Amino acid sequence: MKKKLATLVLALAVAVSGAFGQIPVFGGLPVFDGSNLANAIKRHFELVRQYEQLVVEYEQLVLEYEHFLWMAKRLPGLNRHKLSFTPWRYSSSTNIYGTSGGWTSAINSGGGVVPGYRQATEPLRAFGSALSSIPANQVERVKRDFATVELTDAANLHGMEVLGAQRAKARANERSIMELEGATLSTADEMNTHIAVLNKINAAGMMAIRASQDTNQLLVAVLEHQVAESKRQRDAEAAVVADSIAFHGGARTIARRATGGTTQVLAQFRIR
Repeated sequence: MKKKLATLVLALAVAVSGAFGQIPVFGGLPVFDGSNLANAIKRHFELVRQYEQLVVEYEQLVLEYEHFLWMAKRLPGLNRHKLSFTPWRYSSSTNIYGTSGGWTSAINSGGGVVPGYRQATEPLRAFGSALSSIPANQVERVKRDFATVELTDAANLHGMEVLGAQRAKARANERSIMELEGATLSTADEMNTHIAVLNKINAAGMMAIRASQDTNQLLVAVLEHQVAESKRQRDAEAAVVADSIAFHGGARTIARRATGGTTQVLAQFRIR
């Protein structure tokens, strides 16, 4: 039994020596080194694990490559997704008497707003010395009414300027949008790289920001006009309240003086 075991160990040693080099010989017999065998087996398992890891990495790279190929596919029929748009409309007038041309030019270009507005509107004249002939209890109301017209003029001028500026740059904005649309729908390789796509997205984002700013300007102009109109309505309602207070406050005086003559009482009555 011992001879068979010795023979088996010797055969295993010879096999290992064939795979990992010559086994040292001592006294004509090969010497078996168990530590070398253990190290060889350990290296073998390490190589197997490395090979398995390489297989996993290779399969992962194949999956990523196939994913990149899929992500690089373009949407078919891009030109079918091109949207139609409504071009900007510009104001026009017959300008028969030469009073509306400046207004029309101003709201189409944003320039010459003040002279164009004044040419087409009734001028607001100051009272001057005539203010002294107005009853003292009505002077403040007259001044506030005058302020209402001034504020309305300011709101109208602002609205005309904003509208004209928007129309003046409308054509340039349309060209920029069409160029970006063309780049977006392009099938050229240089227009569909990762950086190119990001650039187009950024350009579209900046256009949206500019458009929102323009929208805010238009909304501010509309709001300013509405505030002026609201002031006009508020002043009118406040005047009605003041007249009602003055009338009811003087009703008893009118009744007491009625015996002295209706004509005289009405002639002396003043709304405060």
